[in-house]
Amino acid sequence: MQLKLSKAIVARLNIDTIPHVDSGGSVQFVTNTRLDEQGFPQSYVVSDAKWDPRGFAVKVNRDSKSYIVQRRVGSKVLKFKVADASVVDLESARKRAHELVDIAIESGRNPNALRREIDASQITLGECFRNYLKYLETDRDPPATKNTLLAFNKARNIFSDWEGKRVKEITSKMVMGKFAEMTTKRTSAEQAMRWAGASVERALKT
Repeated sequence: MQLKLSKAIVARLNIDTIPHVDSGGSVQFVTNTRLDEQGFPQSYVVSDAKWDPRGFAVKVNRDSKSYIVQRRVGSKVLKFKVADASVVDLESARKRAHELVDIAIESGRNPNALRREIDASQITLGECFRNYLKYLETDRDPPATKNTLLAFNKARNIFSDWEGKRVKEITSKMVMGKFAEMTTKRTSAEQAMRWAGASVERALKT
């Protein structure tokens, strides 16, 4: 559906009702009768009739609503989040959307994914280990056992001289060299590599 978005309309958007333009041109909110497989009202998207910028819209979910952009850039259709509608007002979201669209047009890519890659390229191995340790101790359900934490810290100690290195600086040759240093303890080496890999993977995803 398409409407001229305003602060008032965005404020009223929710999963239980859908905006509808009546014959007189007024916006009315009617019950959202479209249900998902679990019997809950389906998420929906309200596109901005002003096209400011083109593809600007609000996506309404069960527990949230977000400003998004969905538009064709070159041969691809890109869809990306702009901001949380409960935190950022409409005009600020429009301004941010223009900035993200400019990045998308210039790069041909999802600007949020591009930003994550840039951020990830600066993260150090030590930061990856610290983030993963926090996950093991407090964020995981259930938390890791004492033996698991001991195994993790043992693996971390093997890479203590790399903790200040940015992940993007660690080459395959370096990894192979580190593995070769531990050839007399092959099992420990493999476990250390798995812990390091899991730490980096989680850090890059969050």
